[in-house]
Amino acid sequence: MGRQPSLATVIVGQNSLLREGCARILRTVNFRILASVSCADDLPSKVHPDPSLFLVFHTGNEFSLVAEQIKRFKASYSNAQIAVVADCCRPDELVSALRAGASGYFVEGIT
Repeated sequence: MGRQPSLATVIVGQNSLLREGCARILRTVNFRILASVSCADDLPSKVHPDPSLFLVFHTGNEFSLVAEQIKRFKASYSNAQIAVVADCCRPDELVSALRAGASGYFVEGIT
């Protein structure tokens, strides 16, 4: 059986331990991590190749910053999927994420 193509991924989140732990796990299951950054401002002006997925970790209360990042990613990489991984379920954030252009909103089970 042939090897599946890797999924070009950018991981975004304030917690570097969470980002790097996730990157290690994802690399073992055919994700190619293009960048791991704390926010959209830390991302190089153009990532090559274009990411297929932005995985945005959100912990805390200020979701408006996450929504702005989603909009920026969608504007620069319109074909990329954007998934938010939140530390707890907040329905208003879910709606905000989808309106900003996210493809999915997941609640992390660890916390």
